[in-house]
Amino acid sequence: MRTRQALIHEDLAGDNNSGKEISIMSGENIPQVNSEIFYPESRTKRSPFDCSDCSTRTLMGQMCIAMILLGGVGIYRYGLHAAMVLAVTSVGSILTELVIGFLMKRGNTTGDCSAAVSGLILGLLLPPMIPLRYALLGAAVSMAVKNLSGGIGKNIVNPALCGKFFLLLVFRSAVSDYSCAPYGPISILTEMTSGQNVQILPMLTGDCASDIGTGSAAAVLLVTALLVILGVTDILIPISAVIFFVIVLILFGGHGWNPVYLGAHICGGGFLFLASFCATDYTTSPVTIRGRALYGALFGVLTAAARLRLGFDENGALFALLIMNLLARPIDRITMPRPFGSPQKRTITVIDNKRKS
Repeated sequence: MRTRQALIHEDLAGDNNSGKEISIMSGENIPQVNSEIFYPESRTKRSPFDCSDCSTRTLMGQMCIAMILLGGVGIYRYGLHAAMVLAVTSVGSILTELVIGFLMKRGNTTGDCSAAVSGLILGLLLPPMIPLRYALLGAAVSMAVKNLSGGIGKNIVNPALCGKFFLLLVFRSAVSDYSCAPYGPISILTEMTSGQNVQILPMLTGDCASDIGTGSAAAVLLVTALLVILGVTDILIPISAVIFFVIVLILFGGHGWNPVYLGAHICGGGFLFLASFCATDYTTSPVTIRGRALYGALFGVLTAAARLRLGFDENGALFALLIMNLLARPIDRITMPRPFGSPQKRTITVIDNKRKS
């Protein structure tokens, strides 16, 4: 007959039950120790547990609809070529993920719509007249980054941002050219920082030179409000980012409370778009409340620093968010809530003895 002996040593504050030895015979009921059942051969999962009827496909589908709405505004302003750019980035992302999934023997992973969302976000971050081959290359790079990181839920940085960053490194002149009749090659934000007088209204309505999805600040805010109402996105990160972004601009921008200066920085350079749709990405942002607030604050501060000190008017927010993606996990570890009470030490040792009956 085989006997399993379990030596449970518990060193608890105010507890005199240390050094208990329990002999469990085959067929006996498992004893109860301190209201917790002890299973010698299994491990019990612990809380928290959360269940929801909402699936990844549902969330990504809602994000797709939101990005299509923004894309519609961009197509209305910039014409047919903007629609072709969005089609190339979205379809290119889906096809690239299919190919990579086949090569890595993962099967078809495009059913969750995450590839389509990444492709649409990349397209919305590109100029309306960018060559289509560049847009396709950016989509391929985005999906390569996503799948080499392990797929959805495992990427360290946002795939769409990586695609835009790659295009900036390789084809900077094409990605920085906003020429699209009747608009010129530079944005209102760049005009303002070069000393020209600008107006905020065109940046609200999208009647200005910009990326396809970032030109209309009003459209970005309306779509963000829709996603917040549906429970798809979190408002804490965008609010924290805007507050600290404005504070840094007021303190160090040299223009004080000038509404035109502050409004141009908030509405321009894709800051609102990135804060609303990319900084709130589930995988590359913290999960704790304090962590999200800190994440948004640092994103706003870094964006302001990139524009004021480094001169990155249009792409400062992009660079700042890529850095924050890398800091998301350390922020989670720092801001993770600690349990109440004093720490407890518990050691469980299981010893197998074989005896002949």
